[in-house]
Amino acid sequence: MDRREFLANAGLLATWAAIPIMLTSCGSDKKSPTNTETGDVPGSVSLSNGHTHSVVITKAQIDAGIGVTLTLTGSGHTHTVSLSDTEVMSIGDGQRVSKLSSTREAHDHTVTFN
Repeated sequence: MDRREFLANAGLLATWAAIPIMLTSCGSDKKSPTNTETGDVPGSVSLSNGHTHSVVITKAQIDAGIGVTLTLTGSGHTHTVSLSDTEVMSIGDGQRVSKLSSTREAHDHTVTFN
């Protein structure tokens, strides 16, 4: 390398040195849910027929990243809500996911996570 090439490369290096570079992670990194200390994410269940139910997707279920069927409990009967793999991962990423529960005793509920 002659003097001219060296100076040209040095100038290029100096130009790059002045540009900040931001590195971000990707892949399996997930945002941790902040809803509870355990990492579990409770679902908000719509009020129907004067009663409510409770439902929680656990941190372990979120970390597994596979579809799951959850049971809504309370009020003397149950409903279920099914979440796909993508919906489980979206909940883990802190995105809002709403699904309709199964129908039981002539009614259903909308369940919202996050």
